[in-house]
Amino acid sequence: MRLRLMMQDGEFAKYWIGQTFSVFGSNVAAFALPLTAVYFLEASPFQVGLLQSMSGLPFLLFALPVGVWVDRIEGDPVHRGRGNHADGGLDAAVPDSHGVRPPAGERVFHFRMRNRRGGMAMTLAVPRLFRGFTPEALQFLRDVHENNSKEWFERHRSVYERALPEPMRALASDLSGQMLEIDPLLETWPAVNRTISRIHRDTRFSKDKSLYRDCMWFTFKRPSREWQDAPGFFFELRPESYRYGMGFYSAGKETMDRLRAWIDEEPEEFRRSVAFYERQRTFVIEGECYKKLYAGSKPESILKWYARKNLYLVCNRRIDDLLFSPDLVSELAAGFDMLSGLYHALWRLKERQ
Repeated sequence: MRLRLMMQDGEFAKYWIGQTFSVFGSNVAAFALPLTAVYFLEASPFQVGLLQSMSGLPFLLFALPVGVWVDRIEGDPVHRGRGNHADGGLDAAVPDSHGVRPPAGERVFHFRMRNRRGGMAMTLAVPRLFRGFTPEALQFLRDVHENNSKEWFERHRSVYERALPEPMRALASDLSGQMLEIDPLLETWPAVNRTISRIHRDTRFSKDKSLYRDCMWFTFKRPSREWQDAPGFFFELRPESYRYGMGFYSAGKETMDRLRAWIDEEPEEFRRSVAFYERQRTFVIEGECYKKLYAGSKPESILKWYARKNLYLVCNRRIDDLLFSPDLVSELAAGFDMLSGLYHALWRLKERQ
């Protein structure tokens, strides 16, 4: 996360400034006190060493006894999230993404300290960075479509930066914790040309010579040279609509042949992996289909998976109030969580030999 994005939060900015002055003051004192003792008081090496050793005295007198006392506190450990908690140690901050929805406008992190006698837990509510997109973002995408020139873009660059990359970074950042819970190998750094698309088009091999796109998106996917043929999560914004989902950008024939072989050879496992689909109304299956493909007597519920050249599940939405609200974070988080089981199934399929 970039410093500029974090400094937008007033409480974090005050904490950061206070810590900066505190660390600076501590280092000045550590250097200035021995120097003063030598220069003005003509202290001997032994006396300077004694002075330096006294700086560690508070740790010996207070920190160690308090640490032992805390370790002896009885009580049940608080377990949130996944993993084995029997070994002891300190867990990292874990976003609350396990069925408990955080308060509006906040991301909730759980810090867990564990030992063999029990444990302690602390919950930290961090303000969300994402405040919603603005109508200005949609208007910019319309305008850049009509005024697709470098001169026009440079005159409106400040509008672009404020209306599109900034909220995109905030939205991707707010989702990053949950995405790493789904798959720790996902690239989640909220930066243009990493997870967030560039607005500049590469026109070298395209008949369309437009310099700028009239849409933007971000993706969460594993770093790979063949990312087009690997499952990933996405969010895309256009002037009149937005969408989000999971699947392949451009699945190769071998990958889709493996999907069909999976359906033929392990039909029950496949049905279990996609059983959620019939119980929900958020996502639809999309991707080009074969016009003619022998599929035997498979039912329609299986054919819509079997006959695809490419495959992704997507929620298509017209522009609505949700797009301009911080609640978009929770909506996307719930949707991506719903798709996580199929995401892992597709990765297992992809890695089959």
